[in-house]
Amino acid sequence: MSLSVFETAEQAAAAAGMHSQVFSAPSAAAAAAINQAMSQEPIERPSAHGSTGGLKMNKRHLKWLEGVKYDETQLYLSGRHIVDEDMPVIIQALWLNPEITIVHLGDNNLGTAGVVQLMEVLKDLEAVTKLSLNDNALDVDSARAIADMLKVRTSYVRLFLPRNDFGVAGVQAIAEALKLNKTLTFLDLGCNAIGDDGTISLVHALRGHPTLKSLILLQNEISDAGVIVLADLLKQNKSLTSLILSENEIGDAGAIALADMFKHNKSLTNLKLGKNKITEVGARAFSKALENVPSNELKYIELSYNIIGISEQEAKTKFGHRFFIDVQRDPATIYPPLRPELSPLIPEDVRQNLTPVQRKLLESLMEAGDTFAPRLRVFDDATARVFAEGLKVNTTRTKLDLMGTRFTATGLASLAEAIGVNKTLTELDMTNMNIDDTLALSVATILQTTTSLTEIRLIDNQIGHVGAQAIGQALPHLKVPHLLNLSGNPLGDLGAAAIAEGLKENTALWRIELNDAEIGDSGAIALAEALKINLKTLSIMSLDQNHITEEGVSGLLDALRVHQKLWCLNLEENPFSEEVLKAFIARPIGDKRLWFVPDRYYTQTHVAPSADEPLGSVFAVALTRFRRTARSLGNYVFSFVWRSDDQRAFYEALTPEQRFIYDLIKNGDNPGTGQPGYVSLSQMRIGNEGALTVAAALKVNMNVTKLDLYQNGIEAEGAKALAEALKVNNTLGELWLSDNNIDDEGAIAIAEALRVNTGLVKLFMGDNRVEDAGAIAIAAAIRCNKSLRVLILSNICDPSWIRVQGWTALQQAELASGGRLRLAKSNWDLIPADELRKM
Repeated sequence: MSLSVFETAEQAAAAAGMHSQVFSAPSAAAAAAINQAMSQEPIERPSAHGSTGGLKMNKRHLKWLEGVKYDETQLYLSGRHIVDEDMPVIIQALWLNPEITIVHLGDNNLGTAGVVQLMEVLKDLEAVTKLSLNDNALDVDSARAIADMLKVRTSYVRLFLPRNDFGVAGVQAIAEALKLNKTLTFLDLGCNAIGDDGTISLVHALRGHPTLKSLILLQNEISDAGVIVLADLLKQNKSLTSLILSENEIGDAGAIALADMFKHNKSLTNLKLGKNKITEVGARAFSKALENVPSNELKYIELSYNIIGISEQEAKTKFGHRFFIDVQRDPATIYPPLRPELSPLIPEDVRQNLTPVQRKLLESLMEAGDTFAPRLRVFDDATARVFAEGLKVNTTRTKLDLMGTRFTATGLASLAEAIGVNKTLTELDMTNMNIDDTLALSVATILQTTTSLTEIRLIDNQIGHVGAQAIGQALPHLKVPHLLNLSGNPLGDLGAAAIAEGLKENTALWRIELNDAEIGDSGAIALAEALKINLKTLSIMSLDQNHITEEGVSGLLDALRVHQKLWCLNLEENPFSEEVLKAFIARPIGDKRLWFVPDRYYTQTHVAPSADEPLGSVFAVALTRFRRTARSLGNYVFSFVWRSDDQRAFYEALTPEQRFIYDLIKNGDNPGTGQPGYVSLSQMRIGNEGALTVAAALKVNMNVTKLDLYQNGIEAEGAKALAEALKVNNTLGELWLSDNNIDDEGAIAIAEALRVNTGLVKLFMGDNRVEDAGAIAIAAAIRCNKSLRVLILSNICDPSWIRVQGWTALQQAELASGGRLRLAKSNWDLIPADELRKM
């Protein structure tokens, strides 16, 4: 099977082992929306079978789609500079991943055109219940498109829509749509300039809403007029627990109305009114209203940065600690103190002026646990210093995940200093932090001073050649770091050369990743020269998705020949021909490995399908293949592994896909699983031919301990080949063959193998077509086998394949094992154990 152009959709679908109709658009409107952007030429309204048009996919798109493999229920693409023109690829990802329930597209550059396309598709995707579109360029027309979708899909639970430009008309449209929704629990419409009119429309729509718990309307130009109406409606509300109205234009009249609301509302436990225009009059109203409210019914009211205008002592006397008040808009604030056990660890000047956010951040950091990922996204200088002081004394956290956060130069300098002091952190993730050349100076400080970090990720930032020069100068001073990932930065050739200078004197770094870094031939040659000078340190270098042609590749391969330790060089998705690789194959270098994918597999443009071809079928096949490969196998879609002459003839006779499978099994190396000895080919549709290749590799491999062949269409022929391999391979301990098409013939062959195999501990064969004859053969075999501990043969969907005779034999064999074997049984046709003992 190849990703090259197929003549028909049926050929492409057959090659991928699936029917092309799976990818038809569920509605004509959806097909029109998708294909208008997919096609280079304007298209007509689609026929019943879909529409014409091909879809281009570039390297940025592939990088986004890789995220699906980490959590198959989320499509997380926040902060990826996505524009309307990218939407067709995102739509295809949603079509091909129907299990996705959460869509994150915040902090991008989407406009009305992209949102209209997305909403048309979301009307038909029932699984999605949470949508985030914050921080985009969305206007009233975008809001109307969202509203139209919500009228069709009334089951949304959480909507994040802050920091757009919906205005009054936009939020009114959304409000009307939400009248039909009975499941919403969270709604964020902050920073949308909705004003009093928009607020009144929204609260009328949500009046008596049975499930809404959190409503965020901060920074929306809301005055007393809007709040008075809101307070009146909240008197009857029984579901809302949190209301955020910070940074509006609310004065004492609005505060008095909200205070009066507490006489009737018993559900609201969290009210934030910071940065408004409330004076002592409003504060007194809240104080009086709270006199009869038990403390367990109201957590706090926040009035920070209002114009209360009284002294700290007066505030304590009059209002106590039931809610937060910033006295005279300045540092002297009334906040719950830091936990006593933490106070001695933090400098007094920091400890005395903690805001609630800073206190919570610090206390969360100091809790037990390996990984810390702050929920706060933007760190001002003061908060960054608080965080840094906590890091200096923390002794429990080993992994710090700062992905997507934002620091100023001063704040990041504080963080760098703290990391230099910390002795327990081993992993630091600074992906997508908008780190530019200036901020890269702090990164260089981290590299020079840390004594504990072993992995540093700086993926998808804005580090150019100037920042790379600072990092390169720090590399010779590295004491500990083993992995440095600078992928997704615009380093360019000058940046690569700067990194290369540092690598010449590097003594600690064993793996460096410079993928998608705009590196061309001159940068590659500079790196190659560094490898020739420093022959003993680096083991893995990845230059995937760059602009390296034959000239750069030749230089790198020459360096690979002389380097004493480098065993893996990744050159996937670079625009070089295969000729240079063929020359390298002619003179292999021991066990050194070169991973590559010719660039044409990803940048090809398919010819327009015929008019009766289903929507995007050719592309859908390619993307599905990528998704499956990415989920199970990491980024390594194809590989060459150099082997001895006696294996070459067999190897060269294999197809590219068979070579790929053979390499994985033979080398016991599957980067996607992250577990040595574990190879997963789950849902890869390898069929009998693939099973034959797997079996051949198992006969020569003694490293694979776990092999997953779930749902691959393997039949009797493939099962027989695997059985022959099991007769000679005794290192494989766990084998998954569930949900294939293995019948009695295949099961009998596996049973024969079990009689002589001494290594298999777990065998999963559920949801196949094994009947009594196969079950009886396996039962007889496991009486002889002394290693098997777990056996699963039951069928979830159709338990009737194995009947009474088969289950009887299996249960008797289980009893005969004396407790060694655990048989996962079906609930059908089972005979009680006491009756079995009588037989």
